[in-house]
Amino acid sequence: MSENLKTIKELADELGISKKYLQNKISYEKKKQNLSIGNWKKISGKNTIVLSDKEQALIKSWLNSLEDKQEDKADSLEDKQEDKADSLETV
Repeated sequence: MSENLKTIKELADELGISKKYLQNKISYEKKKQNLSIGNWKKISGKNTIVLSDKEQALIKSWLNSLEDKQEDKADSLEDKQEDKADSLETV
């Protein structure tokens, strides 16, 4: 079984985010969860970090949970604004 190894740049491009943002997120989660992510591989004469399928799935789950939290905050703010508008209408 062959793994679909991707560089951080390739994964960032796939997800539509910047390489720097993804690097920062990986660094943060590695420290927070005491994880080792990525392996060094020589690509075009350069040492590059590549991510396994499992690592890619883990990173995507971090980003999905972050998106969910942001959506929840936006929904909560929208609800508060609607409640405020409703209370102003009744005055």
